[in-house]
Amino acid sequence: MLGRVGEHFIAIGNARFRDEQGIDIRPLHGSAEELQTEGAKAIFVGVDGRAAAVIGIADTIKASARDALAALKDAGIHVIMLAGGNRPPQQP
Repeated sequence: MLGRVGEHFIAIGNARFRDEQGIDIRPLHGSAEELQTEGAKAIFVGVDGRAAAVIGIADTIKASARDALAALKDAGIHVIMLAGGNRPPQQP
């Protein structure tokens, strides 16, 4: 995502996007790796061409998910789970 806030150019995206924008995100890699270890997706924020922040985004499983999946299966619907996020390293 690219935009302007006042006089500042803001760029927000994943590591590849940051590379495409020419922003050096190496100072944020430690924080990004910590977020990814916790299962979050690391999103980088650049301000005026410089790395400014890393944000972790993660989903939590709702308490009602098990019942919802069971109801779908009972209705004859084949259920699969697709995920594009980062899994913590200890998970297969």
